[in-house]
Amino acid sequence: MPYVGKTPVIGNFLILDSISTSATDTFALTSASVAYAPQSANHCIVSLNGVIQAPISSFTISGTNIIFASALTTDDTIDFIQVLGDTLSIGTPSDGTVGIAKLSATGTKDGTTFLRGDNTFAAAGGGGVTNAQSFQITSDTAISGSGYLSANWGTNSGGGVSTYSNKGTLVSQSSGTFSMSATGYYFVIWNLSANFTVSGSQDSATWDILGTSNNSTYESIGQSFESYDYAEHRTNATSIQVLFNCNDVSNDKLRFGYGSGNGHDGVTVYGNSTTPRTWVSFIRLGDSV
Repeated sequence: MPYVGKTPVIGNFLILDSISTSATDTFALTSASVAYAPQSANHCIVSLNGVIQAPISSFTISGTNIIFASALTTDDTIDFIQVLGDTLSIGTPSDGTVGIAKLSATGTKDGTTFLRGDNTFAAAGGGGVTNAQSFQITSDTAISGSGYLSANWGTNSGGGVSTYSNKGTLVSQSSGTFSMSATGYYFVIWNLSANFTVSGSQDSATWDILGTSNNSTYESIGQSFESYDYAEHRTNATSIQVLFNCNDVSNDKLRFGYGSGNGHDGVTVYGNSTTPRTWVSFIRLGDSV
């Protein structure tokens, strides 16, 4: 609200240290024996031989020096130099008087953010998972040899349960290659159901979560190994979990693969368009470090 009467004046008012004159026009300014630089000549009241001097025409300020228009003598007396206050110096604000709008920090300033040490506003951590998505194989898929599941992927429907829902859209897939549109730590869960037929000899199967950091070369970052005996027909399920740190959304990607030995006599990965049988889930845990 406006003041009744004259508005209070706030500033840094100083009487500078005494100066002994000599035959020169330039003198050093100090306050409490420490060099002092007024903002300008207009911020100073200077009394010389009992006469107030006009700023600019009678004296100027250069850094921590006062420069008179003409040289003084030892007979002259600088009575005082008073500094009226630094530009924009408002002193110490009273408690509870500084609002958010007055802060220089960047970012969104509202009830959901906090001020960080780097003078930026950011959303507080610990607010819960912001992205959780699942994908599933939508129909039975025959595989052999080595490779990765590149076909029949779809968004997990949760078996038609009305309360099921994916959260967020950070993860997407194209022909079995999974990409993230935001960096961060992702908890990845792969659940696999498959049918194996071994007729003539022992066989083995490896299932791999494959990762790349250059959008080209994929290596196993999580693996399950199984072996089978003679003349065996088996339906099996396995699960692999990994923590995936996506630092580069253009190059860090995932695939879900199988190793050599699979399909010696035939392997079918089970899928379904409604009930999830072979599926993968991504839960973003937090930012990359």
